[in-house]
Amino acid sequence: MEDLYFKIRRQYIESQRNQILPHNINVEDQYEALYSNKNNLTRSFNYEFDELNPFELEEKVALLYEMLGYKSEATKKSGDQGADVIIVEPKTGIKSVIQIKKYTSKVSNSAIQQVIAAKAFYNAQEAIVMTTNYFTKSAIDLAENTGVILYDRDQFSAFISRVSKL
Repeated sequence: MEDLYFKIRRQYIESQRNQILPHNINVEDQYEALYSNKNNLTRSFNYEFDELNPFELEEKVALLYEMLGYKSEATKKSGDQGADVIIVEPKTGIKSVIQIKKYTSKVSNSAIQQVIAAKAFYNAQEAIVMTTNYFTKSAIDLAENTGVILYDRDQFSAFISRVSKL
């Protein structure tokens, strides 16, 4: 299901590349800045995936979404109400909250519950949990029943690879 999601998202992003972004974004300057850093970002992200601290990981994810044309922002380090990154798709205005878990063990239900709360708190339409590990069966079941999108270690890595090819 995640592959289908990525395929649809990628097709949509490619179809919207020439659309006008919000007026406060200088597209040429943003693209130039992001493109010039893209190879270094992707290379360092893949090699340092496990060495990044949680806050660096959140900043990298925010930057990756900016490379896709989203308005994105990493939230404050504490009191974020369950969202580490907030993204807004520029054409549709769809807001998503992302919870990022850098864990050495599987991610449990609590991460799903946190991002559900963040979705309500930030009035978002989508909730996403990304991890450098994997999810427990219980977390997967809860996510499926609540519409939370999950990126396990493999899907997170695939996301990085896909962004680097754009």
